[in-house]
Order: sequence, then C-alpha cells, then structure tokens
Amino acid sequence: MRKPVVLVVVWSIQIGGAETFAADLCDYLNKKGVAACLFPVFSTWDRAYYATLRSRGIRVASLFRGRWLDYFFWKANAVAARMGLPNLKDRLTAHYFRYLIRAKKVKVVISNSLDADLFCHRYRAHNAVPHWVVEHGEYSYAAVDKTPIDTSALVQAHRVVSVSRWCQATIAEKWGVPSRVIYNGWQATHEPLAAKREEGTAFRLGMIGRGVAYKGWREAAEAFVQARKSVPALELHFVGDGPELAALRQEFAHEHSMIFHGRITAPQAVLQHVNVGLVLSRHYEAFGIALLDFFRLGKPVIATRVGAIPEVVDLPGGPGGLLIDVDERGHARISEVANAIVRLAQNPSERGKLSQRAKTIAQAFHFEKTGQAYWYQIIEPHTHD
Repeated sequence: MRKPVVLVVVWSIQIGGAETFAADLCDYLNKKGVAACLFPVFSTWDRAYYATLRSRGIRVASLFRGRWLDYFFWKANAVAARMGLPNLKDRLTAHYFRYLIRAKKVKVVISNSLDADLFCHRYRAHNAVPHWVVEHGEYSYAAVDKTPIDTSALVQAHRVVSVSRWCQATIAEKWGVPSRVIYNGWQATHEPLAAKREEGTAFRLGMIGRGVAYKGWREAAEAFVQARKSVPALELHFVGDGPELAALRQEFAHEHSMIFHGRITAPQAVLQHVNVGLVLSRHYEAFGIALLDFFRLGKPVIATRVGAIPEVVDLPGGPGGLLIDVDERGHARISEVANAIVRLAQNPSERGKLSQRAKTIAQAFHFEKTGQAYWYQIIEPHTHD
C-alpha cells in the first residue's frame, strides 16, 4: 500500500524554532508510516543544518539541493532581473510544488511561516489538498506591533494551529480566526555532550536563540554586569548569532566572563554546563522553545512574563523558574533580572527544587505528545481518503 504523503513547508533550511518544529514533525510522521518531507520555499540553505537533517533521515523536497545548481540559478536570476524577467528559481519552485501535489497525491500541506503560508495559499489554489497553517508567532507579533500583514493564507486555510493559547487568543481577537492549540515540544537527539562540570567553578548563566534585539540579549548582558557585583564568580554564555549579538560582542569585549559561542550545531554541549537559563524576550513570545532547551536538562530559568512564556514556565504544580515583569517599553527590568540571578546563585536549595520542577515540565512538552496531536487531529483523518 502506498504511503500517504505530507509536505511540511518552511521558508528555508536553517536553524529556527519553526524549522526545528517542522523537522521534528517530519521525523515523527515518518515513524508513523507517512512519507513526510520538508519543502523549502527559499533555496539558500544552512548546509551544516542540512547535513544534520540528512543524518536523521529527514527528506527535503527541492530542485536546488546541490550547491552548484543553486549557485547557477542565483546567477541566472541576476541576469533575468537586469532584463526585467520573472525570478526563474521562484517559478521552478512553484511548478515543482504543484507537481509534487499531483504526482505524489499529497494528502496535507502544513506551512510554518508567513512566506510559506502565502506560497502554499497561492500555488495550491487549484488543488483540493487541505492546507494547514501553523501560527508560530508572526501573525501574533504583527497584531501586537500593529504592523500590516497579509492574512489571506491565515483566513482561508482549511485549519489553523496555534503553538500556544496566547497565539490563539491574539489572532482570534485581531482577525476573528479560530485555531486549535497544539503546543510545541522537544525531541531527544544524540548531541555529543562534554565532560561534567567540575565542582567549585563559576556560577554559569546561559542564553540561546537568534541574535536579534527582541530576544533580550542586552538586558541579559546588563543584568549580568550588575549581578556580578554580588556574585563575582559569575559567567554568562551566549549561544547564537545575529546582529544584536555581534554588537554586544564588541561592546562587552572587556567582559571576559561573558562568553560568545556563536551558533553551534550541538548547543546542549554548552547548556548542560549552565546553572540557570535566561529567556528575556521583549513584548511577546509565541512559545519559547529555548525554555525547553533548559528544562530538558533540569535547568531552571529566569524569564520575562510576556506572551506564552508563563504557559510553559508556570504549570499547575509549580513553576520551573522565576518570572520577571517587563517595563513600560516591554523590556525585562534589569534590576529584577539581576536580583533573580543573585537569588538563585545564593540559594542552592531553591534552585534544586526549581530544577526538579523543570524536568517535570519538560516531560509535559515532549514532542511525542505534539506529534500525536498532529497525527490524530489533523493528518490521520486525511490519510485514508
């Protein structure tokens, strides 16, 4: 019997919350007997990440998997642009998408970013295949920021999934779009871990994510400097890259206890050594997968009380960390973050209780539960059509 085919559409093959979710969903569905594969709309890839996907057996459906072919079409597009011709790569990607839907008898298309949503909405218009939009936060952030956004794919999707109750409430209030909540989750990997941290070394803070300003990197750096007045043996480990981190690396070059690791393919090798994680998003956060990066290792967090973060940190039974209020700008209050750092550094008993709670919360968000929800609520009903 032919396996049902599901296309999980992403913007590109690169590391990010939506992309990690999409890869994990493909992995789960493949184990359920579905021929699920990633379909990237934009073909500039993170090649190291692509190699990781291949090692996990995750398939990528694209005409541009080869580096030289990708390079050739970029050059061809440059020539076409000078001649006023349409983008050849985009046209080929659209044709290939429609071909796969027809030839492989695709059962469901699941898109995971605004651009991917709009691409699917535009190019599956003449096909009966159901289109599911997963709201990872782009629509909700636009609603909060009052930024104009094209919601045609969201409004006309067969079904919308929100990764948190906060996203669900935000898009319902702004556009009247109903959605069901399926929380994101973490999936066990075989990342190499470094040796166990020696006793008596510095108290370590960690932060992971995209190096953009709204993630609150600056607040972390400034709170660290303030907290170190009370806890001299303090280290701050930043894992990620981007413009904000690049600027902070220069500004705080004199702070030798502030360590910039850049983007690494096995972040758990660094995170396992920290004592407390920082998740200091400004204004909003659709889910906060970084919370689970810490919780799965038993690391409590200091996090801002914005968006869906409280939904993940403060479950019935007790929190897995300390929640910090934001100021009138939507930024974490530096003094409160610094006080929380000192509090956890100087109270190992409280930190131990939060650590145990973090492990319990992590189990509530294991990707097995996420995958089951997608299977039973979305995909399974279409696989027997």
